[in-house]
Amino acid sequence: MQFPVRKPMKNKMISSLALSVTAAMLAQPLFAGVIPAHDIQITENSSTNLSATFDGAPVTVQNTTSDRWTLTFSNTFTFGSFDLDVFAEPEDNTMTMANLVEGTGTNQLFVRSDILSGHTTFPNGTPFVEFLSISGSQTAVSITFFDNGDGAKVPDLGSTSALLFLSLIALVAVSRRRSALV
Repeated sequence: MQFPVRKPMKNKMISSLALSVTAAMLAQPLFAGVIPAHDIQITENSSTNLSATFDGAPVTVQNTTSDRWTLTFSNTFTFGSFDLDVFAEPEDNTMTMANLVEGTGTNQLFVRSDILSGHTTFPNGTPFVEFLSISGSQTAVSITFFDNGDGAKVPDLGSTSALLFLSLIALVAVSRRRSALV
């Protein structure tokens, strides 16, 4: 008994591969956007602690009040005017609370945390592209905001109760073992 050779399967695989490659090549221009030349990373660690980098180098950050900071860049920088109130607060399930990064046409960016956003917000760490001028030359910059400051700082009551109960069991077990040895 001979089994039939499955040549049509090989043709289907080649056709599928060719179709996939063609689709990827055609779809690429649809998703291609401005590729930023520079990168700003902003990280909120608490309501009074924020750090920032430009292409990996530290940026001067001044905490002006709780949940508000001023980031100062080189005098050769000029940011466009924009309001990015789209960086969602990670603990907000309603996606209405946000972190704002604001450009005002100067060499400074202003950051506000825990504000009510009038826009759709995006998950923590989503990059957005804006524009700035460096020594008169227009360039794109990716701005990414990481909010590490609003996570749970104290275990919730359920976890605390479970840990207390577990430690009491261990204490009782140790005291009974000592009684049994004596």
